[in-house]
Amino acid sequence: MTFRSGLMLGVTIALTACNDPIASPTNASVLTVEAGNLQQGVPGYLLPEQITVRVDDIHGLPVAGATVRWEIEERGAVVIATSLTDANGIATTSWRLGLDEGEQRAFATVGTLSSATFYATARSAEVSSAGGPIPFQCGRYSDGVVRCWSRPGNRPPRATALDTDLRFTTLAYALDEWCGTTTSGAVACVHRNDMTPGGEFRPEAANVRIVTEIGVALSDLVGGGDPEYGTTWCGLATDSQVYCWGTNNYGQLGDGTRTSRVTPLPVSPELKARAVAVVGNSVCAVNLAGVPFCWGATSGQVTSDVVGADAVLQPTVVATQRRFTQLTAAADGSVCGLDLSLEIYCWGANQGGGLGRGPANATSTPTPILDAGLFRSIGATADGFLGVSSVRDLVTWGSGNGGTFPLPVHVLHGLVFASVLPGGGDGVVCLQAHPSGTRCIDRSNLPSDAAYGVPLPVYGIPLP
Repeated sequence: MTFRSGLMLGVTIALTACNDPIASPTNASVLTVEAGNLQQGVPGYLLPEQITVRVDDIHGLPVAGATVRWEIEERGAVVIATSLTDANGIATTSWRLGLDEGEQRAFATVGTLSSATFYATARSAEVSSAGGPIPFQCGRYSDGVVRCWSRPGNRPPRATALDTDLRFTTLAYALDEWCGTTTSGAVACVHRNDMTPGGEFRPEAANVRIVTEIGVALSDLVGGGDPEYGTTWCGLATDSQVYCWGTNNYGQLGDGTRTSRVTPLPVSPELKARAVAVVGNSVCAVNLAGVPFCWGATSGQVTSDVVGADAVLQPTVVATQRRFTQLTAAADGSVCGLDLSLEIYCWGANQGGGLGRGPANATSTPTPILDAGLFRSIGATADGFLGVSSVRDLVTWGSGNGGTFPLPVHVLHGLVFASVLPGGGDGVVCLQAHPSGTRCIDRSNLPSDAAYGVPLPVYGIPLP
């Protein structure tokens, strides 16, 4: 059979039959799928059931000793290359799925007969973090693999794994780049431009490069900055310390200097945090008691203003009695937190309505957004915010290509969500659907019906 160029990347293993055929295979006339079709499994693992074909002659009688050739077209997939039919005309093989999400196929052929095709669906359970620009996003899966998908066209999007042996513990997107920490203690990054060699979306061809060694495991990662100065990255270690690296022109690294560095180091041994966010040229974190701290540029009023200074170079307590459990930020200079009473408070700039209060001045004092009720989860794209309310619907505020929402607006009625996934993005935010699965939303087109499904539901849960 004929395969498209570049797709025949699976591995085949030859099998030599030891049994003497008990009937001539030359009468083979019919090849049919007997068992193992339409299975569901995990990318890179064997399907639970072998795939089986039956070979009959023109009279419908089984043909023994016929050679069945098995072929696959998926990257990293494995089948046994050949097997012989038994006395019942049956031949089987094991099928290890390829690395990518979505539909996969295996083919069985005998002589010049038309092939029998098997279909399987590869699923990797939930995504723990996801983000990216509007055309395509990447997510970190429970198996530590990073897979990427493009915006859907005429068929559901398909998540394709990066071509690397690295396994990731975190993943975030900022300023045209995905970065993540790995199980080996490194920081690895992929640039957006590397996803589209020759203008074609091909995540498997992207260059995954090791940027630096970190030496500790991170449970969370966020990034932000501006194109002129570069990106600041911060993450939470398993001991709750905040690690930062990258651009430091306004003291975003919190070490008392303005010297940038590529080496991740703790911000302060005294600051143990449950959440961290990078907003413009500033960083904020919430300590284990829920107290917010910020440091970096004072121009956007995220940090408390220091007379005569343009930056706060070390973590400084934010003037508020509120105690927060979650924190997120938009690149336009606003940061929002979910407090213990399940209300959202924001501070910083009000560009595009980032404070959720209509016309308002920048402030370093956390202030509640207006008329939005209670929330379960919050998140942000580069230009605005999205929250999952206590009744699991969506609320958005802030700017977007489709308009500005200076006040919170309920959108996409009828869709139900569990939480906003971390990961960041330019115009797109991804969420965990309720009760399972992942969906990504183009905020730039809200409040129109702009949600679309990513093919990553828990096993057995159909796409919405």
